Amino acid sequence: MNRLFTRSNATKSHAPFGRAAWLIVLAVCLMIPSLSGCGQVTPLNYVDETEAWEKLRREGYIALTAKNYSQAEKLYGDALVQSKKFVDSDLRRATSLSELADVLVAEKRFGQAERLYSQSLPLYEHLFQPGHFDYENGLCGENLSRVLSSLANIYRQDGRYLQAESAYARALAILKGVEGSVKERRRVASEYASMLRSLNRSAQAAELEHFHDPIDDLID
Repeated sequence: MNRLFTRSNATKSHAPFGRAAWLIVLAVCLMIPSLSGCGQVTPLNYVDETEAWEKLRREGYIALTAKNYSQAEKLYGDALVQSKKFVDSDLRRATSLSELADVLVAEKRFGQAERLYSQSLPLYEHLFQPGHFDYENGLCGENLSRVLSSLANIYRQDGRYLQAESAYARALAILKGVEGSVKERRRVASEYASMLRSLNRSAQAAELEHFHDPIDDLID
């Protein structure tokens, strides 16, 4: 988010402004609905842009679930354009890239989907902080894992099994550090096991298929 001012920085650069004046500024800021914590103020146009992005995503999801792929692609594409109004490292950029890739997978346009997933991957990796157990970081970890497993599925379909296995293993390793991710871990483990069975590696597949919670021994 755009940082307009912080109390610490402002106090250092404008010390003569006076304590009473800063208390007045702080009081006014607290009355602004767009205040975004820790001395950050979110401009109203930024809020409007966020709402526009979220609206495009909602409509894109409705179109995707209705299998109206051309409309979903347009809406998610517009959401991606909208996300470029935020900073490059904003989670919305990664989200838009991966959601548009999901549509392309549904349309069996795997090469294009792979490129978008690959673009979103370093953004999620930059944002995810292993060992931090807050909700937003956990959600970012799950999204990172989902992109990796989606890439693994594309690699598998293309016969790139070593890349697929690496991506599945990374996805599981990331989910290991995300609280409340049991359902997602089971999904990834099931997909990984399916590939292993297709490669006649039944013993390893069976370990994954007997996933209880956790599967730490398999991914340590």
